[in-house]
Amino acid sequence: MALRLFIGIQLDDTARATLASAIERVRVAGLLPKGARVLALDTWHITLQFLGDVADEQVGALRDALAGVAARAPAFEAQLSGAGAFPAPRKARVVWTGLTRGAASVAALAREVEQATRTLGYTAEEREHHPHATWARLREPADVRAALAGFALEHALWVRSIALFRSHLSQAGARYEVLDRFALEG
Repeated sequence: MALRLFIGIQLDDTARATLASAIERVRVAGLLPKGARVLALDTWHITLQFLGDVADEQVGALRDALAGVAARAPAFEAQLSGAGAFPAPRKARVVWTGLTRGAASVAALAREVEQATRTLGYTAEEREHHPHATWARLREPADVRAALAGFALEHALWVRSIALFRSHLSQAGARYEVLDRFALEG
């Protein structure tokens, strides 16, 4: 049996609560376009690498590889700040919050994860890593410039661990389960 897996940074409870408040202010002000679906706060994370379907027998080796990365990588502080949209604010499908501090550290951590998983046969994204936490999705492209302009968030976030997540897909949306967490000890 295969598990749909990814590696990421789980936002702590305080970061999720602060982000939820910022989103609620935008929603109450009527700045989110019709059809925007705000994701459940327990799904908010920063992806380091999406792996896709992983065979059960590979999970142990994957855990070992991630433990090795975490043993070498130091904890660091990041700053959740502002919002953006993919592919563009005028025709957004995804709305996210980014990092104003710590983005280079997250990108370096993602590269370390990708190097470790490459030895297990996984390939890295060809795109440059853009650390962000997705908080809303739109079925149809929409203009979210008003929502982005009205979104205010500045929150310090300590990155002390990485997590191996399992993604459960359903009609109601994705649900993420943390299979294992690895403390950054470098």
